Parts: sequence; C-alpha cells; structure tokens
Amino acid sequence: MIRLRPVDVPPVPLRLGPVFRQTAEVISANLGAFVVAGLTFATTVHALLVLLASTGQAGGLVALAVSVILYPLVTAAMTYVAVQSLRGRHTGLGQALSTGLAHLVPLLAVSVVTGLAIGIGTLLFIVPGLILRAVFAVVIPAALIERLGVRGAIVRSVRLTEGVRLPVFGVVLAVELASYLLSELLFSGTAGAPAVLAGVVIGSLEFAVTAAYPAVIYVQLRQAKESVGVEEIAPDWD
Repeated sequence: MIRLRPVDVPPVPLRLGPVFRQTAEVISANLGAFVVAGLTFATTVHALLVLLASTGQAGGLVALAVSVILYPLVTAAMTYVAVQSLRGRHTGLGQALSTGLAHLVPLLAVSVVTGLAIGIGTLLFIVPGLILRAVFAVVIPAALIERLGVRGAIVRSVRLTEGVRLPVFGVVLAVELASYLLSELLFSGTAGAPAVLAGVVIGSLEFAVTAAYPAVIYVQLRQAKESVGVEEIAPDWD
C-alpha cells in the first residue's frame, strides 16, 4: 500500500476554509476513484429516473430500491477512500467497495432513517432539512469506522457536531448553493441530451463533494475534540 503524508488537521472551532481545502485535496489525490464513483452514481440515478418516467409504479419501485441501496454503498466506499487519504494512505476503488459491501446492512439502515428525517425536514420549508443534514453530517463515517448501528451512529454524529453545527451548516449550505448555481448555469437553454449530460456532470461533482466532506469533518472533529491522532482513526484498515 502506498503511504502518503498524513494530513494536518486544525483545532476547533471548525472552519469552512480548511474543510473545503482538505476536501479538495482528498478528491484531487483520489481523482480517479471519485470520478468513477460520481459518474456511476449520477448516471445510474438519471437512468432510473428515465425508467421511473417510462414504466410507471412498478419501475418506480425498482428505481427507488436500487438508488436507496446504491447511495450508502458508494458513499461508504468514498468515505473509506477519503479517510485513508487523510491518514496518509492511498487505496483502490475495489478495496473501498469491498469495505462498503461488508458493512452495507447497517449503513443502509442509517442512510434510510436519516434520509427520511432530512426529507421530512426539507418539506418543512427546506431549512430544517439543512439543519438536520448538519446534525447528521458524520453518521456514515461514524457507522463505517466505528461499526455502529442506527442509534449509535446518530448519537455519535449528534455529539461530535455539538458546538460546531453552525460551520457544518455553512458547509452544507455552500455545497447546496454551488450545486444550484452550477445547475442554473449548465441547464440554461439546454434540453434533450445536453440537459442529461449537464445533469450527470452536476450530479457527479455534487456526489464527490458530499461524499468527501463528511469524512474530512469527522477526522477533524475526532482529532480536535478527542485528541485522537490521525493514525489511530480506523487502525484496523491497515
């Protein structure tokens, strides 16, 4: 396994600049894995939306089931890649997917429960959903690295983000605004195949960022709040 220099993590309070900088560094250091994962997820989602529109209720249920399973699997794989990168290690996509598959059931449960809560919050004038995304920001890293169930991962995320939810909310809001502005830019005056391509590009970029930044925040908070060295995070992954 290739060993890289572990990433230095700033102390609390959490700041947007270092979070985005390290997120960009993680993605650029593992660009191939993030591109493949992002394109796979975004292309699959768009294909499933087409299936939903053309086949009715039965196809819609299949599309929903596939996307519900695919999201935590690919997100967990990219969390593995991101955390290993922050620990100074480079890993392949195959190993990352294998790790995600090994923990798919608890990750799926965590994803469904928190996703429903965020979805309900989003329906209540959007802002509550964004706030819940900040509260649940590190549920996937916590569930994957610490091998926690639904309740344990949620409680862990609540405790780790306590006192820093405003900057975490700022990260979530900044990503959502960037995605919206990029959508407006690329979708303006487009239709048909160009619109589909634009959707895939935006979806890929958004997935890469939203898969990487929770891992960055998780590692920063573990180091800052618990004085855990980067080498001590997920030592069984070596």
